[in-house]
Amino acid sequence: MNALNSPFAQKAIDAITVIGPGYKLPTYHMMRVNLLKYCKEKCKLLVDAYRSSWKETGCTIMADGWTDVRSRTLINLLVYCSRGLSFLKSVDASDIKKDAETLCELFFHKPEVMQGLVELIGNKDVCSKPKEAMMEHQLRLDLEELKHLESVAKRPRVVSLLSSEIRSVDAKLSKISAAAAPPAVSDDNSSASASAPAPALNYVTLGSFSWDQDSDKIKIYVFLEGVNGEKVETNFQETSVDVKFHDVQGKNYRIAIPKLNKEIVPAKSKLLVKATKIIITLVKASKGNWLDLHFKEDKFKPSLGKDKDKDPMAGIMDMMKNMYDEGDEDMKRTIAKAWSDARSGKAADPLKGFSP
Repeated sequence: MNALNSPFAQKAIDAITVIGPGYKLPTYHMMRVNLLKYCKEKCKLLVDAYRSSWKETGCTIMADGWTDVRSRTLINLLVYCSRGLSFLKSVDASDIKKDAETLCELFFHKPEVMQGLVELIGNKDVCSKPKEAMMEHQLRLDLEELKHLESVAKRPRVVSLLSSEIRSVDAKLSKISAAAAPPAVSDDNSSASASAPAPALNYVTLGSFSWDQDSDKIKIYVFLEGVNGEKVETNFQETSVDVKFHDVQGKNYRIAIPKLNKEIVPAKSKLLVKATKIIITLVKASKGNWLDLHFKEDKFKPSLGKDKDKDPMAGIMDMMKNMYDEGDEDMKRTIAKAWSDARSGKAADPLKGFSP
């Protein structure tokens, strides 16, 4: 009855009537086998199309468990790739425990299973194997649950046992992670060059330069040709400047001011490279004129605090002592007599009668 609903039913009847009487219909077996062969060939072409992409993008082995009409547990082995999912074979798992560890054992310790996978897929085309991934996943779940139990445990012995188990699981997890990591490729030349210390660069100090200023900034002019702006290293600090010029006609040059006269703004300071000179612009932290580019201490700054407490007669006595030490015999006799008269009260002024 369903065949009569097909749009090809009338065409089939017309073709049969054209043949005429005596046509023998194909048997049930012939119809079934031919259709099955056609379906099988179609599936094979589809799987072959998937298989061609395994070499380009790789593939992943997967498993799916189900129970048949006789309550047998079967594990379907599948291959996934970017083109789609394809079936490989089934394994009877009625007598085994259904968990991740057993599944790993099934994949990697059953010769009859793995032999079929290697033949159907090829060892080089498998890019993701479940053993390490599943084991690592299970260990991470165990570690998470053990840490949770440790956080709620109160008995010291229980805490000690859980801590020991956590360390054990953590060690296994680290071992699996280290085994899964790709080995580092060492190059003898690169390792030797990396371990050898870099040679220290020699610099020619630029001591001759000119500078100018306004109330906001300082400009330093360095006359040097052949400077590449990409090979200039600047280091602006609040109270110092250090500029290095690398590979200038085969030499390295440097201009450094370890201590500026006053503070600058490093973020706003800049350097400009021209054909025959370099202009270093330093932005002043506070407006005003600088007496010098370098910091210099004022040696003639009066010490007011000390002079205030000093005895005014001490200066006169020191002067007389120096005159006595440096003078001739007549000078010494005159100073000695004046000092003696002052001590005896004969003269009010110790310098009275002394002619300069």
